[in-house]
Amino acid sequence: MPLTEDERQRLRDEELYRAQLRREIEPPRAPPGTLERLSAFFEGKVGFWLLTTVVAGLAVKLSAEFGNWINHSELEQRAKVEQVRATAEQSRQELDTVMKIMPLLVSDQPAQGRLGVVLLNSVAAASGVQKGTVDQITAALQSVVALGAAPDASPQARAQADQVARLLDAGGSPTAVAPGAGASGAATVATAATRVASPALQAVTLPARVYVQIGSEDRRPLAQQALAALQQAGVLTPGIERVATRSVPARHQLRYCPDKVSDTTLQAVQQALSPLLNPLDMTPLKPAQCGNVRPNHLELWLAD
Repeated sequence: MPLTEDERQRLRDEELYRAQLRREIEPPRAPPGTLERLSAFFEGKVGFWLLTTVVAGLAVKLSAEFGNWINHSELEQRAKVEQVRATAEQSRQELDTVMKIMPLLVSDQPAQGRLGVVLLNSVAAASGVQKGTVDQITAALQSVVALGAAPDASPQARAQADQVARLLDAGGSPTAVAPGAGASGAATVATAATRVASPALQAVTLPARVYVQIGSEDRRPLAQQALAALQQAGVLTPGIERVATRSVPARHQLRYCPDKVSDTTLQAVQQALSPLLNPLDMTPLKPAQCGNVRPNHLELWLAD
């Protein structure tokens, strides 16, 4: 049965009264905050569209950045692998060059020694990878010299050290005497090896070494005894050289450049030779004769 107008009015009045009571009983509500307003905005159509657009854009950008990072990591990894391969190839080339040149430099054949110097100069003139090769050869030659100068060195080690000394001393020394100059007028002369002296060879530090000069083969046995005495003292003995008879002094002489040989080295060489050669004149050379002489270079001139 439908409600009458009076009944409907009564129900409306009751609902209005209840609503008024709720407003009076409930505490006053604070105005909506920023978060609530944002939430309400994004719940609307415009807000929802804007939110989905931003999220989708960020997703695309993050995906692109991740892809770039993956590609960059792969490129870095490839670069590292290539660098390792390049380093390995460089080491192989350096070792191969050292193995080719070193036997020439320590050979007892002068022609091979000169060829080794020429090849070493070619390597030293290059750049980049060849720098390490030159350093390795210098270190290897320094080791050869040190081993050959030891009192207990083997004949082969002595021969190799003597060859290195000859190559380095070929840059000019009193050993190269002008023909007919005589003992008092010895003059240094340039040799073919002088013109091709390598910086790698010049970087090697040579210990004391004595070149023995004789005017006749009759003096060779005495020279051999002198070499043996010097070797026991840890002195290099690059060999015995024949000179013109008129250049031979009247008394045994130990010639040296005063500013290139220490007093300790002189005393050691003199003590090694004194039991065999007595008297032995200590003969300093003039500065003009010592221009290209390397340190620790001495000459023993045996009288006839």
